[in-house]
Amino acid sequence: MKYLIPKDRLESLTEKLKKISKKASKYSSPFTFKVLGERLVKKGDNVFSGVEVELQGLIKQTGWEYIGKLVREVEGDFNVIEKVQDIEVPERFLREPLRCDHCGKDIYRKYTYLVYNGSEFRQVGRTCLKDYTGIDLEYLGYLMTLEKTVEKSWSGLRPEKTIDTLGFLRVVSEVCRKNNGLYVREPSEEFRFPTVQTALCCYYVLTDDYKSRQFSKNIKRMAMDLDVNNPETVRIVNEIRETVTDPNFKNAIDFNVFPVSFASYLCELVFKYYTDVNDLEVKGLYFGNEGDKFDLEVSDFKLEMTFERTLNGYVSYTTYLYSFRYGEYKFKWFSSNEFKNAEKVRIKGTVKSHQEYKKHRETIVTRCKVFYDL
Repeated sequence: MKYLIPKDRLESLTEKLKKISKKASKYSSPFTFKVLGERLVKKGDNVFSGVEVELQGLIKQTGWEYIGKLVREVEGDFNVIEKVQDIEVPERFLREPLRCDHCGKDIYRKYTYLVYNGSEFRQVGRTCLKDYTGIDLEYLGYLMTLEKTVEKSWSGLRPEKTIDTLGFLRVVSEVCRKNNGLYVREPSEEFRFPTVQTALCCYYVLTDDYKSRQFSKNIKRMAMDLDVNNPETVRIVNEIRETVTDPNFKNAIDFNVFPVSFASYLCELVFKYYTDVNDLEVKGLYFGNEGDKFDLEVSDFKLEMTFERTLNGYVSYTTYLYSFRYGEYKFKWFSSNEFKNAEKVRIKGTVKSHQEYKKHRETIVTRCKVFYDL
């Protein structure tokens, strides 16, 4: 069966499902669950992020169904039934003393359990219940309350903070445009805009949200550099609206707003648009072939990144990543030695491989020697 639950209740429900799954394994009653995906849901006037989960193998079939619990009232000569299924129960179970129809032991009982096979009702004790359902009472209780737990997860929800859909799309699309369509999770040299959180911050600044008062000057300056009314940005947003067929995206457009917790999903759709629809041509050329030797005077020789390998808490060795250019060719080199940056140097080495990174062809080299005196 499939259930739709609020995104912020997924963690607590997952813990409950883990307990059920562990209990089910003891009684050869397979129980599996998986998260199918995220959905935008409108409840009344509010919009929430929902998660669809699928549960399978809920109960072992034995021919008997659990109907409810019969409890003896101490101050009255009658029983009260706590039903978990909407099935009419014979009146005799509410008047007669509680007993187990399975073992027949004549002992005083505070409660028994009703089971039904489609034609006959029986009340059984706690121990005998397993003979009818194939599972123990604790596991059965989990299963019977699961659906109610899912239903209750939607009640008492606090309205999520919502964001104007088109306004946010313009912010994200403007960043994509200024960054030449390379809006990815890593910061770029041209425009440092690495995360969805930063996109939200820029949106809050541009809409003068109260949250923006605590943001840094850099974030505010970044936001003010965005021209969300740029004709090219407006064109991109309109193309995305016409191109993206995802039902969640359509709902966000129809609702005009979406919850903050849904921002990452919406950004991923924009990223995908730039990857699949507005994919830019790969720039640059590959230099030589694998194994070729070279001796070149290159420019813009600099250290890109440092990697430190640790062993038992101590730095064991360091790897340096350098980059340099030769005309339209871009090179990268991983070295165990540290060199100073320079505008022009002479490098002798060997071509190791080719790779494509951020829409640019790169040549990976190895066994290099650097000469500063030209």
